[in-house]
Amino acid sequence: MWKLLLLIAAVIVWPGSAQDQQVYLTTIDNWSFWKIRATGPMTDANVKVTCESAGMRYPCHQSGAAGCTVFWDSGCITLTFHHAECYTLNALSSELCGTIEPYGRYCQPLDDTFVYYPGWAGDSAFGVDYDTHTHHLEGANYNNMYALCADIDECASSPCAHGTCIDEVASYTCSCENGWTGLNCDQDIDECLSFPCVHGTCTDTIGSYTCSCENGWTGLNCDQNIDECASFPCLHGTCTDGVGSYTCSCENGWTGQDCDQDIDECASSPCTHGTCTDALGSYTCSCENGWTGQYCDQNIDDCASSPCTHGTCTDGVGSYTCSCENGWTGLNCDQDIDECASSPCRSGGTCLDHVSGYSCVCPKGTAGKNCETVSFTGECYQFSTSAATHRDAAQACSTNDGHMADVRSEQQELFLASTFAATTGVSHWLAMKTAPFPMLYSDGSPFLGTLHWSAGEVSSPLDLCVLLDSSDSYRAKTVFCTEQHNYVCQDALKPCEPNVCQNGGNCSSCFGGSTTFCDCLEGFGGKQCEINIDECASGPCQNGGSCHDYINSYHCICLTGYQGDHCESDPDWCSQVTCPFGFVCQDFTFYFQCVHPSSVSRGLPYQCSSASCPDGLNCTPEGVAAFSCRPE
Repeated sequence: MWKLLLLIAAVIVWPGSAQDQQVYLTTIDNWSFWKIRATGPMTDANVKVTCESAGMRYPCHQSGAAGCTVFWDSGCITLTFHHAECYTLNALSSELCGTIEPYGRYCQPLDDTFVYYPGWAGDSAFGVDYDTHTHHLEGANYNNMYALCADIDECASSPCAHGTCIDEVASYTCSCENGWTGLNCDQDIDECLSFPCVHGTCTDTIGSYTCSCENGWTGLNCDQNIDECASFPCLHGTCTDGVGSYTCSCENGWTGQDCDQDIDECASSPCTHGTCTDALGSYTCSCENGWTGQYCDQNIDDCASSPCTHGTCTDGVGSYTCSCENGWTGLNCDQDIDECASSPCRSGGTCLDHVSGYSCVCPKGTAGKNCETVSFTGECYQFSTSAATHRDAAQACSTNDGHMADVRSEQQELFLASTFAATTGVSHWLAMKTAPFPMLYSDGSPFLGTLHWSAGEVSSPLDLCVLLDSSDSYRAKTVFCTEQHNYVCQDALKPCEPNVCQNGGNCSSCFGGSTTFCDCLEGFGGKQCEINIDECASGPCQNGGSCHDYINSYHCICLTGYQGDHCESDPDWCSQVTCPFGFVCQDFTFYFQCVHPSSVSRGLPYQCSSASCPDGLNCTPEGVAAFSCRPE
């Protein structure tokens, strides 16, 4: 009989490849018994194969049975504990199935577990069912149950040459001593493989290594550079240690391997735009005009003071240039260009100069940026600023929703001629054109009116065009239509939609609404009658009178004593006032005096009071016998 002593009982699930294996018990001499899941019927052969496949031994039901001694030593299971014995036979009997004491207290029940049992019911393994308190199960009648197996102690052969063996299920691991590696700790670790000697040659030893250092290096790993700067070799500089050597970074003015030689700082011509003067360890530069900086290499920024008032400054050497904004000129772009100098305003318009532009204050009946459009007898006339052929002129007028001017009356011709003479002084095309048939207007109607023809004009011109000739008092003249002259466009005035004129002004427009005229009520002005004309602007009130502006009128409030619509009348002061205390009134241009009637006066100077002069006049003593009243 085998004797099993139960010391530690536990049921766990083994991870990984040992899945479905369960620790059954561990004996005091560290044999571990396992329940291993089998596949197929629970025969002796299957129990044997299941244990061997798991790398374990299979225990027999009876010691000494055939083949058992090969795998099992009965001595390892005959130890006792707490005076109880666990026999393999008893472990598979009802005594360990929970019915008989004391064995049930020390031995783990083997539920659904089978052992190798030669001669038992043929090839059937011997089994136990704990749940039903049944033993002597014939394993051949059961499938996929558990086989009871004993773990082999792989450490028994001391496989770890230089380490500690740790037994595992069906295997072992070695915890190697320092300096050894390999499955059995039998391989010396080559500590030189990691190249520990940074600047030297490595020699491997057991668990260690030694380094033979290169020149200039020291330390266990030859990683400490020998400090050649320790002797302070650099006389005037900073020492930088190298490998077996050193270098000196010299102070300014010094050179040489040990910084012991004075440098001529001027030898490199450091003063870019100046003269160099050498000194010990330094130099000075005397800069040329327009340059500054330690090396005379910095151009003085003449733009730093922002000299270009209305422009962009470009710095030069000792100078600058200004690129002026539109409307400005001068060395510093501080002179406003007078855009009115070219007299751009026509028709008697007044030019107002602005920064980078101008505006025209056009007389009544004229309009446009340059007052180039005028109205006359219900028609609009626009004078060109450039010359063109007769055909191009007609096209330009048509594009602007107009047509070239037709002259159908002497009054119209005289108006155009006087306007040309007053504004441009050049000849202008008219709409008329001659041909082998009667002259026609631009609308196709026959010419029946009267033109003041030039004296030398041919009586029957052919394919010629008509202009008002500036060289002949603006009389009509025919010339070749391909000549280039200024021209005048015409369009009928029409009411504005909507009326843009303010303050009751009447609006009319022409040329497709691009030009509008506002006929303002008296007292209003501006392109849209938006300005209340200041009748006080001309200073109509005289003698210090104050002017109050109204719509189309003004009123003067005169100083005390002055009269008239413009305060123009010098008052007769003495006819309006009476001097106190019997003083005699004497009238002057802007004031009057009150004088004591006696030719000889005595006493203190006259003392002014609020009653001395009428309201609006100030009292001023004039000696001991007189005072004056003057306007405030």
